[in-house]
Amino acid sequence: KELLTKNNIPFTGLGNGTNRMGILIDGYVFKIAFDDDGMIDNKREFIYTKQLQPYVVKVYECIPNGLISVCEYVSIFTLDDFHKHQEEMADILKDISDRFFIGDVGITTKNYVNWGIRNDGTICILDFAYIYSTQFRIFVCDCEEEGTLRYDKMYVNLICPLCGKKH
Repeated sequence: KELLTKNNIPFTGLGNGTNRMGILIDGYVFKIAFDDDGMIDNKREFIYTKQLQPYVVKVYECIPNGLISVCEYVSIFTLDDFHKHQEEMADILKDISDRFFIGDVGITTKNYVNWGIRNDGTICILDFAYIYSTQFRIFVCDCEEEGTLRYDKMYVNLICPLCGKKH
């Protein structure tokens, strides 16, 4: 922010997350990593954006080390939006969960700011760095049966269908 101000580049701060901050410049969101995890998050979103369309913001560019990515601007959910769009959120998560495991975007007030509304009124996920392809074995329970984890109805917790353990 200091460099942008120093160089007379107009921007709007969009807020900080754990590993990244967002700023708006000329209608585009720039996600800037604070640390290695933030750089990984930017790279993951760039890799998965096409596979997850139209359910996630479009990520147009990401520099190779992941320090900065450039994304579509979408208005963040208000708490009212969260309550109004829960059925649509569930439909999106159901469709995505056939191919991906989902983190940080379940239907809970803890995650509602990870959702937004496009100008055309459609909703989408703003922060999707913790959505993983189901091909990874990390989503198998450590119980004797090694059950593949499934979501609860709000897509917040993973539960083993064999032993019932919540992850």
